[in-house]
Amino acid sequence: MTATQDNQEQLSSVLPEPSTRVAYEKPPLVEVICQLRFPTILRIQSEIPSQFQERVRAKFPNYNEKTKDQFGDAPPEVKSLLKQFSQNTTEKSYEFISEDEQWTVNLGSGHISLSTTGYKRWAGFTEFWQPVFEAFVEVYKPAYFSRVGLRYIDFINKNTLGLQGAGWGEILAPHIAGVLGATEVSKAVYAQQSQTHIEIDSGGTKCAVRHGLGEGTAANGTVQGYILDCDIFKETKVEYGKTAELLNQFNEYSGRVFRWCIGETLHEAMGPN
Repeated sequence: MTATQDNQEQLSSVLPEPSTRVAYEKPPLVEVICQLRFPTILRIQSEIPSQFQERVRAKFPNYNEKTKDQFGDAPPEVKSLLKQFSQNTTEKSYEFISEDEQWTVNLGSGHISLSTTGYKRWAGFTEFWQPVFEAFVEVYKPAYFSRVGLRYIDFINKNTLGLQGAGWGEILAPHIAGVLGATEVSKAVYAQQSQTHIEIDSGGTKCAVRHGLGEGTAANGTVQGYILDCDIFKETKVEYGKTAELLNQFNEYSGRVFRWCIGETLHEAMGPN
């Protein structure tokens, strides 16, 4: 076994085994995003995606066109200079939205994604994703995918889980809570963000866990809670026939990563089945 293989196995072993996975009655999940990136297809920029729309319109009847400045947040004087040497200064993307507005497909010249705020189970997610994926492959015939990613964003609200009296050191795993687990200072901490990158397996699957204190919406307005943003991805050449298997694997990994991030107090409060 090489040193690299040994390191990868050690990183994977810190995650709970698949047998520990459960379904929660009160999950803190707020959004799930699946995104595929591919070599630029100019046709997506140059023409309205009417063929693609016809294939997904039954589930996504609403349409919206978005325009993004390619130079982003660059200073105005820099943008002005760059625009003199560029014919195309904006990038189009197209949104196809479900009737209840909980599901959105975003199509650009180098990416396609499906996001939802109405996630219940993985099987339900794939029912929306599969026809979108098949329509995209049929219409645009990508050579391959350069990145496959599945992202879960959770917002832990103490109030909705009956944990008002619990400290973050009890709710989160020690390696995630960090300074919030130090009882002498945790109540004085008003801002905290961290980012951790994990190499999950020897096949090149990685995970970026962005987490920290943040604000979310509640019935009575905004409330402070803890954000767990888990992005599992692979940035190697992936043939389109392999994506379903890969995403199923990422979904399984996501449950293990989430369980690795939380403590027993939160686990029990969410009502595991």
